[in-house]
Amino acid sequence: MIHDNFVMYYFIVLIIYYFKNYIMQENYPNYYEIISGNLKELRLSHKLSQEKFAEIIGCSREYISRLENNKEQISLQMLLNISKIFELKPEIFFNY
Repeated sequence: MIHDNFVMYYFIVLIIYYFKNYIMQENYPNYYEIISGNLKELRLSHKLSQEKFAEIIGCSREYISRLENNKEQISLQMLLNISKIFELKPEIFFNY
């Protein structure tokens, strides 16, 4: 009897957990996707290749590609460095 109650409790907890995560995904934007799109837009607006953009901000072209394709998450420090180099407010990367 105790085992059955534990299994039922565990099942209910799992349902709540997955439901909560589903709701969170629906209601909150994925900021890393927004940032990656805004990074690419910044690069293109300055007519820079990924290679030249990477050279300016001090990283590799592959890193820029991973950021723009949302394969890697940018650090806050890198975001602040880019903002400083291009004389932008960091908030612009979060606009969608």
